[in-house]
Amino acid sequence: MALVAERCPDEFTIRALRSDAGHVADLLRRMLDGRDDALIQQFERVATTTSDTALCLQCFLQADVSTLKLFHEFGPARNRSLRDVFVYENEVIAQDELDDLLVLMPRPSKSGSLALVEFV
Repeated sequence: MALVAERCPDEFTIRALRSDAGHVADLLRRMLDGRDDALIQQFERVATTTSDTALCLQCFLQADVSTLKLFHEFGPARNRSLRDVFVYENEVIAQDELDDLLVLMPRPSKSGSLALVEFV
């Protein structure tokens, strides 16, 4: 196999039964809504259990899963936390509002509880 192919190699495809399509779509919706990372966990299990795949492709899969985790942590999960803390009703947070909410977001104190940021 050449390093560059017109199609993605089979190792990067998601195999699911048609009957599972609704379940996978629900997992994707929950991930993008920041509710959970069950879909990422499934990808991670696949990436770590592919012993019959070349080491190079295993590393690509693991890197993709790491990138997806970071995307989820600093995108959907963070925005879900902001909407929960500030009881933000809109589905989409505008960029200028996002910046304000990030500054006002309570930070964990040394004791582990959340402390509100106060400005004088």
